[in-house]
Amino acid sequence: MSVAQALADIELLDADERTVRLGDLWQSKAVVLTFVRHFG
Repeated sequence: MSVAQALADIELLDADERTVRLGDLWQSKAVVLTFVRHFG
C-alpha cells in the first residue's frame, strides 16, 4: 500500500468546517497539506 492509498480515506475539515475526504482533493490536482497549530 502506498502512502497516498493509506491517506486517501482520512477526513478533514476545510476552511468552512465541511468534512472533506483527503483522497478526493488530489484526484484531479496536486495538494499541499499544511497543519497549523493554534496557540491560545
